[in-house]
Amino acid sequence: MSGQDPARPAVAFLLGTAFSFTETFLFNQMRSLTRYQAITLCHRVANEERFPWTEPRILGQRHPSRLGQALRPLHGRLTLDPAWMQALTETRATVLHGQFGTNGLIAAVYGKQLGLPVVTSFYGGDVGILLEPQKHLRRYWHYILGKRALFEGSDLVLVLSTAMRDDLVRLGCPASKIAIHPNGVDLERFSPVPRADRKGPLSVVMCGREIEKKGFSHGFRAVHRARAAGADLRVRWLPAPGPLGAPLRALIEELGLGPHVEILDPKTDPAVVMRESDLMLCPSVTAADGDKEGVPTVLVEAAGTGLPAIASRHAGIPEIVVDGESGLLYAERDEEGLATGLVRLAKDPALRARMGEAARQKVLATYDARKLAITLEAHYDALAALALRRALD
Repeated sequence: MSGQDPARPAVAFLLGTAFSFTETFLFNQMRSLTRYQAITLCHRVANEERFPWTEPRILGQRHPSRLGQALRPLHGRLTLDPAWMQALTETRATVLHGQFGTNGLIAAVYGKQLGLPVVTSFYGGDVGILLEPQKHLRRYWHYILGKRALFEGSDLVLVLSTAMRDDLVRLGCPASKIAIHPNGVDLERFSPVPRADRKGPLSVVMCGREIEKKGFSHGFRAVHRARAAGADLRVRWLPAPGPLGAPLRALIEELGLGPHVEILDPKTDPAVVMRESDLMLCPSVTAADGDKEGVPTVLVEAAGTGLPAIASRHAGIPEIVVDGESGLLYAERDEEGLATGLVRLAKDPALRARMGEAARQKVLATYDARKLAITLEAHYDALAALALRRALD
């Protein structure tokens, strides 16, 4: 196969789209591998300028319901995608890695057919679907009905936090299959800068898709409260396109925050914005349909630049933001609490500096992309050894 490196074993990543606009974490994970070559099996390519992928990529056939098709081989009735089958055979892939639970189900199908070990990575929303199945049956019924096959067919399940691990155990995934594997960041790109001598309003950054679980409406209302309480601050908002873009912009104007909110181009480099800011605000919530975060990558990136955070006590956030040490945590939708935190940190630059340093140290210890790539490849080694033992039995 063109582009294959014969010196490295291949791991095949199953994706729907390579890559969606906010999937920096996937791109970084896959390109950080050194001993394994990442082969991408997907149905759509997007954002190539943002994610310049140079390793082999195989486009499969599009059909109305990949998940529906995925369930059929459990009863022996699926014609597997010929392009993917050829790629898996030619590359002699040693491991299948399903990115998100939905693709993990498909990986389990191919793994069963080819005798390959399967790892499935969960990231948040895919767990929320299984936790609130009645709210997602129309769109994701194949995934929901395939939950047992997904857990049985995955040899390893990777999650971002203990909270996510506990959710999957409650859903029936064997705890023995689960390992916590955070999303890493490039700590050279997201590096700290001196902030002590900055003058002017406190610069607060918010980043993420314009969707409910990001909690931006609560963030803007908290900023409004904090300003009313005397805090001199401004917001730099780096949004990724989503369905709530127009309502959020209307809310900014309704609150009179227009002069105090800079809405950045989605293509703006977040590392630059974070280094130019003083504080990260991450007011995430559980959405009405059960959608929830894993551990927001933007929080990890911000911590890498030495930013303290004010955030919600939501999903895996407490595992990156230690309340009172590297930031301040409040209950979901607690706009008054968030505002209190903003006022407190706006008035105390020394506290911001201490918390920012603690945040950086936390990331150095736990979220370094290079160290996590070594750990991930060790998981692949163990799975390859498992496959060999199975073949010899």
